[in-house]
Parts: sequence; structure tokens; C-alpha cells
Amino acid sequence: MGALILLIGAGTATYAIVDSNRDIPNHGAYGPVMWREQPVDKVFPKTLAPRENQKPATDPKRAQWRRVAISEQTSCQRAVQFRTLKTAENAGCKGALRATYVDPTGKVVGTVAVLAFPKSGRSDMLDYVERLDDKNVYPAVRAVHAPHSVAPGWNDAHRNAGKARMTTETDLPYAIMSVTGASDGRVAGKLPGKVASGNSSDHGPYEGAAQSLDDALDSHLSDLLMGDA
Repeated sequence: MGALILLIGAGTATYAIVDSNRDIPNHGAYGPVMWREQPVDKVFPKTLAPRENQKPATDPKRAQWRRVAISEQTSCQRAVQFRTLKTAENAGCKGALRATYVDPTGKVVGTVAVLAFPKSGRSDMLDYVERLDDKNVYPAVRAVHAPHSVAPGWNDAHRNAGKARMTTETDLPYAIMSVTGASDGRVAGKLPGKVASGNSSDHGPYEGAAQSLDDALDSHLSDLLMGDA
């Protein structure tokens, strides 16, 4: 009996060693399908923060964003609108995931989308997101409602600004796009000239928030691809 237990233990230990040394899936093949292979709550973790000193983007102690809702819809047509949708469709958009986050103050809310493309569509989308920045126009991401959060009224009409980028990892042919707004529904408008100090509107802080959300999710997706998340 004792020998049998030893054999079982040895077999378990051997399996653990083999499992821990299992090769990470081929990034070039796995990256384009990761968006539908991973559970959606792994794509959008409970908390997000910018990468810092090799600490993961999901480190709750540094959290700058907290997830409050995930969309069940995965079609590109339900995720984005207008020129963003047309460009995404032309680039071969295969699907889209969305989630809503709030910042630590509870005053800023944002919906971030991950749009997946064939590798051939990456360059088209890169051109598009760069042109958005040049024109100071935000991507038309549809807001994901979060009725049981500090922003129960969050919807498309309350979008104040947004940002878009392509994933850093080229094996991930994804566009990351977010829109942000005030959790109380306040719509950004023009600032008085003396207050503006070169910025003609109060959209700036919301643009910064959207950039932060995009960048944090980009770091997380890179970690997820490498098996570090």
C-alpha cells in the first residue's frame, strides 16, 4: 500500500513538472483567436492598472479601473457605430468584446472594446486610429450599461471623449477603443476662454482617462498572450 502511494505521488509530481513546462501556444496562431478562446472575464479582468515595474496590469492594489459590466453581444455591428463601424467592416472585423469600468473616484466611467481582425486588417485599422488622433475625433464605441454601479445611467448620449489604439503585440490583430464620460451623466462642453488655457473644451480629462484605460488593457492582453495573466 505504501509503495502504491509512493508511485501515485511520484506520478503526480511528474505530471506537475511536465504541466508547468508545457509550451505556451504558438503566439502567431493563438493571438488572432485569443479573443474567443479566453473567457470574457479573463479578457476584461476585475481591475486594471497601467504596467509598472513588471507588476501585472491586474494588480488590485494599483487598480485605476474597476469592471462593473460586460456585454453579452459580440458582433462588430453592436459594438461600434458610424465611420468606426464602416472602417472595421472593411478591415474584416471578426467580432468585438466590450466591458464598462469606473475609476477609483467613481466619477469617471468608460466602455472599452476589443475588436478582432484578420492579420491583413491590422494595417488598415492602424491607419484609422492614427487618423482619429490627428483629427481629435473619438471612436464611436457603444456604451455598455452598468445599472448596478455608480453609473446606472451610462449610455451613448453621455460619451464625452475617447481614444483608440492597436495592440502592442503584433500577434494580436486587435484594436482597443474606449469612450469615457461622467458617471453622473454630465456632458462635456466648452470652457470659458480664460479657463481653457489653450484647451477649448473640458473633454481633455476624459480623453486622458480613455487613453489610460486603453493602455492598461493593452498591457493585460500582452500578458494574457504570454501566459503571464
